[in-house]
Amino acid sequence: MTKQLLEDEIETFIQFHNDKNRQLDYFIQGIIDNEDKIYLNIVDCRMQKWLYERKDLLYKIYGTHNMEELHSYHEEWHDEYQKICNLLLIGDDNKKSFFKRLKGNNIKSLYEKEKDKIDIYVEDRNQAQNSINKKFEMMKKRLSAMQNRTFEEFL
Repeated sequence: MTKQLLEDEIETFIQFHNDKNRQLDYFIQGIIDNEDKIYLNIVDCRMQKWLYERKDLLYKIYGTHNMEELHSYHEEWHDEYQKICNLLLIGDDNKKSFFKRLKGNNIKSLYEKEKDKIDIYVEDRNQAQNSINKKFEMMKKRLSAMQNRTFEEFL
């Protein structure tokens, strides 16, 4: 493990969650309709797996408080993301988007009811993502300021 590799990994996961946000936003807007690319459970999340794999090193470098905050923000992000997915998708075996479920219903009132919830969840998800991004930016700055010799002592 090198300092540069850890910096690259941090950047990868900033981009990963930003991409997932963008994909879900596009799905909500009807720009993309591939439901399989949307659903993301925290257990299957690449970032969650990385945080577990690098746990010892990350806790040594950034401390328990910072890492627990990052975990909290990440869990919050997934909670809000999950709420959105639960409104837009039904069941694992019978996935059907919210927009496809509208057929035969009073489309306008059903859409408006769900849209309000989705807007709230999206705002909460965005706040959690901003907190994750700020925490990762702090991590990158601290890592960048750290001398290689100091970093190697954490290994």
